[in-house]
Amino acid sequence: ISEIQTSGHRRFCCKAAMSLLEQPGNDDAIKVFLRVRPPDDKDAGRSLCLDVTGPTTLSIACKPEAKTFTFDHVAGMETTQEEVFACVGKGIIESCVAGYNGTIFA
Repeated sequence: ISEIQTSGHRRFCCKAAMSLLEQPGNDDAIKVFLRVRPPDDKDAGRSLCLDVTGPTTLSIACKPEAKTFTFDHVAGMETTQEEVFACVGKGIIESCVAGYNGTIFA
């Protein structure tokens, strides 16, 4: 798993997600991929309440202690739309073209 540090935020390479999709027996399983969107103008001046702590974990700051959630894959703020498509959409689209059912909820 590759970790890339950019602008004080971490993003994890999609190699982990790609290997998850390619594992035998995972073809029919429901997988949950999470993308943390970058802050926009409405978020100016607000502090971040979450942190992508690993390729499958997200931590949300709350009182009295932070809560950690686990997903099949977590894409951080620095992940591009192209990287998300390569990790999540490409394999599903290729399967659909080959005649298999596939669904993406966004």
